[in-house]
This record gives sequence, C-alpha cells and structure tokens, in this order.
Amino acid sequence: MLEASWLERFRDEERRLDDPDELSAFRRFNATTELCGFLLHYDCRAGLCDTGPYPLPDGGFLLVRDHFLHEPGYEWASVIDDLPHCVTEAMFFRPDEDVSIAINDIATTFAQPANYLKHLSGAVVYARDRWDTPVSEVRRLDEAEMARIAHRCDEAMLGLYQRIGDQSVDERIADGVKVYTRDMMMPYARAAGVWDEMVAAGFDELSDLARDAYPALTGGAAQQVLGAVFLMGQGLVPAEGLPPAPEVGPEALPVLHEIAIKGSCPGVDGDAEALEAAGLVVATAAGLMLTEAGHARHGDLLAAQRESVDLGRLAAAYERFLAVNGPMKSLSARAGSAGEDERFELIGQAAELVERVERALRRTADVLPRFASYLPRLQAAIARTEEGDWSYLTSPAVDSVHTVWMECHEDYLQTLGRSREAEGSY
Repeated sequence: MLEASWLERFRDEERRLDDPDELSAFRRFNATTELCGFLLHYDCRAGLCDTGPYPLPDGGFLLVRDHFLHEPGYEWASVIDDLPHCVTEAMFFRPDEDVSIAINDIATTFAQPANYLKHLSGAVVYARDRWDTPVSEVRRLDEAEMARIAHRCDEAMLGLYQRIGDQSVDERIADGVKVYTRDMMMPYARAAGVWDEMVAAGFDELSDLARDAYPALTGGAAQQVLGAVFLMGQGLVPAEGLPPAPEVGPEALPVLHEIAIKGSCPGVDGDAEALEAAGLVVATAAGLMLTEAGHARHGDLLAAQRESVDLGRLAAAYERFLAVNGPMKSLSARAGSAGEDERFELIGQAAELVERVERALRRTADVLPRFASYLPRLQAAIARTEEGDWSYLTSPAVDSVHTVWMECHEDYLQTLGRSREAEGSY
C-alpha cells in the first residue's frame, strides 16, 4: 500500500534492536500505545492499522503499524490532548524460520506461527501531530519522546477508565456507536471539507429504526429479530409481538453452568441448540456464551439447586480449597518468567498443591457430584506437564492446571453465591 519512497526511508532510518533494553523499551511503547488507541476508540479496530508485509532485500519483511492516540472528533479525547494524533511504527523482522503474514481488509495482521513478534530485529517510529498534519510532515521520534508518550498513554488510560467507569451503560453504548459511525465517515468527510456541515445536520442522531431496534436487541431477542433485519432490511418485531421463548427447566443447568464457569465454550456436553432457540445461549467466534437472559436463567436454576445442597459442608470444603489457593496463585505468577531450571521445581510444587487439595475436592464432590471432575483434570494436567509440555501448567489455551483451578474456584464462588472481589480471592 505504501509507495517505495516510504519503504526506502524506513530502511534508511531503521534502528537495530540488538540491545535487550532497547528491544524491551520498544515493546513497551508498542503495547502501551496500542492499548491506549483501543481504549480511546472503545475497542474498535479504528485505533490500529497495519499494512504490509513488505519484503526486505535481505529476505525479511517489514510491517507498518499506526496507533491512533488522539482524536478531537471524540469529546473524551480531551484527557489526552497532548499526545500526537498518530504514531507510526515501521517494524523489521528477520525470522530464522518460516513465518506467514497476512493482513486483511480491516488492517488486522494474522501470522503463522502466531508469535511473530519474537523475530523483531529493528524499528523506527514516527509521529503525526494532528489529524490534518500533512503526511510529508511526520517526524521521527527519539527514545526520550517515545518514553514520554508511553508514560502519557498510561496516564491517559487511567483518565479514560475513570470517565468510562462513571458512565451509565447507555452512555457507554452511545459513545461506542459514535466511534463506529464517525470513524467510518469522518476522515473522508474532513478531506472533502463537509464534516462540520454533516455534524450540524444531525449526523450523530440515531435513526428511528436504530432506536426501535435497541430495546429488542439488548433484551435478549437478538437472534429472533436479526434475521429479518439483515435479510429484509425492515421489520424488527412483528406487530403481534415476538413468540414466547421455549421453556427451559432444571435439566438445562449443567450446560448453562459449564458455560457460565468458563465464560465461553467451543462445545458442551448437552443440547445447546435448544438453549440457543430459547435465547439463553449465543454462538460466537470464541464459542458458546450466555446471553443476558441466559445469565438470569442460570442464576435462577443455581439458586434453586442451593436449596437442596448442604451449603455448610460445601463452605467448609471451600475454606480448605482457599488455604491452597494462595500458594497456587503465587506459583502461577512465578511460572510466567521461570527459567528452565526453575520449571522443574514449579512442576513439583504444583503436584504437591494438587495433592493437598485432593481431600477438599473429594468432600465437595460428596455434596455436589459435578465437582468430581476437577481432581482427575488437575491430575491429568500435572501428568502432561511432567511429560514435558510446559503449557499444561498455566496456559489458558489448554486444560492446564491453572485453567482447571480457576474454573473450580469460579464453581465454588457461583455455587455458594459469593463474590470474588468481595472476598479478595482472585
């Protein structure tokens, strides 16, 4: 997408990142500015833009990434009005293995293997101070200004979080709508000189159709009405109203509870289609998730189950679990930076902690049989780790010790009706 003259400039001004401290500083800058751009744009892809990959003469490749840090088109950007509108990172990669890079039409990078950043060998960073700064006036940043920008991004995110935290749900949604609608049109309308006229004419006002759709879509009826919207472009809710949702009884608790514990599930042991038809479960790219109505129905069924459970015995077993929870959390935190030698020590400690919690889990299973699955899953994860697969200690991508432990902890909390935040048991 970029002209050859830009690529030549980037190559001429590349700074090699052979020094570990310089590499660490760049990675912090990249991560901090990316997060700030995403938060400013309400997690919209408009906060980041990639182009490339551009082949390098020596066989590597170049990615060019923009992070948009200040946009006066959003009133909440006032908390960071001393940041540049955009920073541009030209990142050079010279991998010693085959790396496949693809960038889609919304400027998102996909790579095989996924961790392509470990091959970063050099970079050069520029700033565009205002949205109307000519591209010819982008300026190169030195280490000192990169550090200042990263520091200000940290401060800005705190300010943005404070503002968002003080808003109602509807106010947050309205801001999200503004990001999506403005970012699709604002750059072009500015270039054409008609943006101010469009805003004055009511560009940000929701249409009647959008206002009619809002309560239906947020009330758990999205699946029942979106088909008509997308296929016919009209008619959100029939005049006679939506049909009643199918009844869902206690038999649905195991599936609802599994999804509630995990947050999202690629698959479940049970009939998820009936729950989808009832508007309690929705299929997403991350897996099956509970809708607002699904959370409510799960809560009702779980409350009914508590009436038939000896909560005193369950609470006593949970206290034994909590006695081991602290050491397990500490171990998981250490695992992230553990060297090869320390890993063997951590695996042994994890195995000991699983042994310590065994009696508590068996007593819990006597009260509530679904807890019987956690101990064999923990033991299986320990075995995989001892066989040499380090990911089975803490990785969230597999059924690791940490993954199973967190699910078990969440099961205790939801079953007992307790708050993780209130008891401080993260």
